[in-house]
Amino acid sequence: MLVYLFDDLDSISDDELSRLISLLPEERRRKALRYRFRRDRLACAVAYMLLKHALRSRGIGSFAFAEAPGGKPFLPDHPGVHFNLSHSVSGCVCALSDREVGIDIQDIAQVRENVLRLVCCESELAAIAASDDPDREFTRIWCMKEAYLKMLGTGITGGLKATDTSALKNLTVLDRGGYIIAASSEEAEDVTLMHTGLEDLLK
Repeated sequence: MLVYLFDDLDSISDDELSRLISLLPEERRRKALRYRFRRDRLACAVAYMLLKHALRSRGIGSFAFAEAPGGKPFLPDHPGVHFNLSHSVSGCVCALSDREVGIDIQDIAQVRENVLRLVCCESELAAIAASDDPDREFTRIWCMKEAYLKMLGTGITGGLKATDTSALKNLTVLDRGGYIIAASSEEAEDVTLMHTGLEDLLK
């Protein structure tokens, strides 16, 4: 699995954002421009261009989206190529594989008791309570759950607490300091992180 990462969102100027948006296909451009906040428009544009960059590495120059019944996007013209996208304040990620994949990126967030009880099972609550860094442990667990559920294509609604991360397989967690990335695959595979620059997105 290749994981493409762009984590320098704050460096993108207004002119560069306008150029990124201009490179989007019409439907994605309309989606980006519907967002009220600049950060959301930026993430929408960068995530798409990150996917475009990733697919170029597979020799795919043009593509169209479709959605599976659970809402997971896929490439109908390239059934052997699987991808997943995620973004946070820190950056955007795109996972690309020959197998079903899920990816999530989360900024380290302060643990809130009401959220813990909603999304964590008892073993996870115990791990967080025993951790020297509960915020980081909670973020790691959340990220793993979301990546796994996105790989399945079921979405997170109703599935977070029922998913015990201690029992999950084929998951890779990358702790990047201020944020965490989790990648999930339906079969075991190595994960290679590809750090991506703005010049790659603007091609």
